[in-house]
Amino acid sequence: MVSLVLASASQGRANLLRAAGYDFVQQPSNAPEPSLPQGVSVRNHLLNLARMKALAVARQHPSAFVIGADTSVHVGRRLFGKPGTLRAARQMLSFLAGRSHEITTALCVVGPGRPGCRRRVACATETARVTLRRCSHEEIRRHVAVVKPTECAGAYALQGPGAAIVRRVEGDPSTVIGLPLESLARLLKRLGYRPAQRFSSRESRPPIRRAKPF
Repeated sequence: MVSLVLASASQGRANLLRAAGYDFVQQPSNAPEPSLPQGVSVRNHLLNLARMKALAVARQHPSAFVIGADTSVHVGRRLFGKPGTLRAARQMLSFLAGRSHEITTALCVVGPGRPGCRRRVACATETARVTLRRCSHEEIRRHVAVVKPTECAGAYALQGPGAAIVRRVEGDPSTVIGLPLESLARLLKRLGYRPAQRFSSRESRPPIRRAKPF
């Protein structure tokens, strides 16, 4: 039985969750992502998107904990999402290179449901500040050609070769990648998530082999 679902196609989020020791299945939500409405803060906009994604997948997994997340690079109210094309990636990096900007990730966890009862929901946001190196147009062109960051918010990635363009990170790196692990652990605990135990009894554990003395 599935107990934890990541409602995201992001490989970076999946890698973080796996490295943190969670057993989960990954299922993208395919929920629409509208642009920032007038009069709505960046934080609340991202929370709404994370909630939509989590709830969309939660309908298919009534007995599971479902994680939704949304991340955006922003300078004031100007949002930089996934560029989609190499040309758009070069344009984004031409604006962001040499600048400090913020990255906010919103989390939403939907708990298991009972027949006739509304499912519990817990949400949080985390923000980090990132500064990119100053780069010439040629350096940006080469970087985009190598990294191909078309599916990365802001057209850069903190992990792998994408880190070459990053000068400084202030805050939790997992927020930049798109899944703040400390906040996630708090939300899961609040909703009563307990990781599955590998061994159900003392007898079921593998024998401990003791080293022989020299």
